[in-house]
Amino acid sequence: MDGSNTGGENIPAHTGPEASPVVSAFGQGAAADLHRLADFHDREPAADFLEGLRGQPLQDFFAVTLDRDDAHQGFALMEEFLGAMPQPVDPGTLDTLAADFAAIYLNHTYRAAPLESVWVHDEPLVRQEAMFAVRRWYSAANVVQKPGDNRDSDHLVLELHFLALLLERARDEEGLRHALRFLDAHPMRWVPSFCSRVAGRCATAYYGGLALLTGAYLDRLRDLLGAFLDVPRPSYAKEAAAPDTRPTGCG
Repeated sequence: MDGSNTGGENIPAHTGPEASPVVSAFGQGAAADLHRLADFHDREPAADFLEGLRGQPLQDFFAVTLDRDDAHQGFALMEEFLGAMPQPVDPGTLDTLAADFAAIYLNHTYRAAPLESVWVHDEPLVRQEAMFAVRRWYSAANVVQKPGDNRDSDHLVLELHFLALLLERARDEEGLRHALRFLDAHPMRWVPSFCSRVAGRCATAYYGGLALLTGAYLDRLRDLLGAFLDVPRPSYAKEAAAPDTRPTGCG
């Protein structure tokens, strides 16, 4: 993959000890996509960020092709919002987006917390076993949160960045398999539900589209990795306690 919209459907099998350049390129492309999605969710958008998105199809910003109805709808909603913005972007538009960002990620106005623990346990509370399980993944990978980042370890933004890191590190089939294990053990268990609720309750087409796009992207990535590695989807049913998903062989 060279960063263009190749979609990643043709990842070749790799059986030897050498790193596969195509697997590595796929991992790099998907990782860049996930970092970009995480950045969308990380903070309210500034005027220059919005201007940089205006005027070209949003699919062009992603390496993996999202040729599916939910992604098309997500792109369309975001592009509709971007196209309707005044030029240059006015303070009113920024205030509207800032209010919706706060309602989703800070104030939980829509009852859609961006935290895994709230979604995967019987009690919708923060800082449950799911958070500690994610933290063990970070520790095993020698990853620490940036100083000053006080978000819980199972926050959407942190999980997306970590999944991106695993894909960046992937050099062969086992590297992709490791990333898929994290995807199945954590983001796929709750992010689709989070995205569905945000899309149905948020106030702006921008964040509604972003929610649809994020859910579609993770589902597409799961399809690609699962097909290549021949790993069927597990059940993502809610559990009373999240399993210990520490990678095998880590202390």
